[in-house]
Amino acid sequence: MPENNRSYSPRRSTNSKQGEEGTSKRDASSTTPNNKKDGGYNNRRSFSGSKKDRKFTGRCRLFVGNLGDCTEDEMKEMFSKYGEVAEIFVNKDKGFGFIRFDTRLNAEAAKAGLDLTQRKGKTIRVRFATHAAAIQVHELGPFVTNEVLEQGFSQFGDVERAVVVCDDRGKSKNYGVVEFARKSSANAAMTKIKDNLFLLGRTPKPVSVKAYAQEDDEDGLPSKNLERNNGYQKETEVPPHFATRGTFEFEWAQRWRSLEEMEQTRRDALDQQFKEAREKLETEMQQAIKDHETMLMRQAEIQQKQEEMRRYEERQHREEMRRQERMQQEMEMRRRDEERRYHDEMRMQEEARHREEMMFRQRQEEFMRRQDDMMRNERMGPMPFSPRGMPPPRGPPRGDWGPGPGMGPMGMGPGPMGPPPRGPPMGPRGPMPMRPGHFEHDMDRKRERADRDRLAARSRDHDKRRKF
Repeated sequence: MPENNRSYSPRRSTNSKQGEEGTSKRDASSTTPNNKKDGGYNNRRSFSGSKKDRKFTGRCRLFVGNLGDCTEDEMKEMFSKYGEVAEIFVNKDKGFGFIRFDTRLNAEAAKAGLDLTQRKGKTIRVRFATHAAAIQVHELGPFVTNEVLEQGFSQFGDVERAVVVCDDRGKSKNYGVVEFARKSSANAAMTKIKDNLFLLGRTPKPVSVKAYAQEDDEDGLPSKNLERNNGYQKETEVPPHFATRGTFEFEWAQRWRSLEEMEQTRRDALDQQFKEAREKLETEMQQAIKDHETMLMRQAEIQQKQEEMRRYEERQHREEMRRQERMQQEMEMRRRDEERRYHDEMRMQEEARHREEMMFRQRQEEFMRRQDDMMRNERMGPMPFSPRGMPPPRGPPRGDWGPGPGMGPMGMGPGPMGPPPRGPPMGPRGPMPMRPGHFEHDMDRKRERADRDRLAARSRDHDKRRKF
């Protein structure tokens, strides 16, 4: 029956539960020192709870021989009373078949109940079928457990069971067995591990694999299973006995004993050599591991220091950038302050120059007005003297400047002082002769020249500052 047509039912019959309880006692007693070849491999314990209740595994498959004429329905009817069955195969021509139970306990119950029973005049032989998807893993470390073994080999496919073989004291024998759900997964694991170095932990010690050779150390080889030919008859004619010294059989038995002892001696010597080589390699490996870890620690310290140095340099770089940025900001603020002071100074100079120009224009206008007054007085000529011999006051008309000196509003009595008299200075005998406006004209020209020189000097200073 194909695998995808299996019907796995979680329900169990009462008979199967009873069979499990009865078989669990046999499992506890079957783990004895006599079972040393597979190191307790046939122990029914499972290494994890998730695998404990798994059904229809390769360990639940039975081989049924000497069936004779039998169909799949008849075989199913024969075995179904011991539990749920699946994958029934019958070879009618050769008279054998295979059947798979839901649990190992039910398969053991069926084997115990139907093995060596009669069917249609033939004795049926029921044995556990060889697990085609099981491999044996060697060179396991002392800390490799069932869980680690399953975790390591689950990458190749679905693992039904993974167990580390131990001695009677529970110490690992440095090898184990892994059972896959499919044969292709077992073949892939063997191929890949043989071509590569597969490690199960930190220790750099690769594991090795080989096909698992299942052995039957429970039923053995009973006499009824051997063919009774001439060789069997001759061998069993003589009962078991000790060879007598000096006889023919003693000589040849002694030669076989010598060969066996020589083989054992050489095997022991070779094992001792390999043991010493393994111990030496183990010591070198542990020392190399320590050196490697020390080197990794130093590298980690160096990387940490480099990282700290990089962070310190980055911090210094950021501080330097901030310092430069502050300096640039301060320089920019100083430049702006200097520009503002320069503009303020230029504005003040411009205002001062403007005021000086205005004052210069006012003085020029005053000078021009005085010249006009002098020229007008010259055109009018000298005024006649008063009866007392004093020149009359000169100045603008009365309507412009008001009454004369010492006169009231109507020319009588005291009044406000008018403008100063103009004209040539008076002497005891009348006005003194002099060119009109000569003194005032020279003073005005000197004042005008000084103003021009001062304005020209300030203009030059202003041009120099602007170029700077």
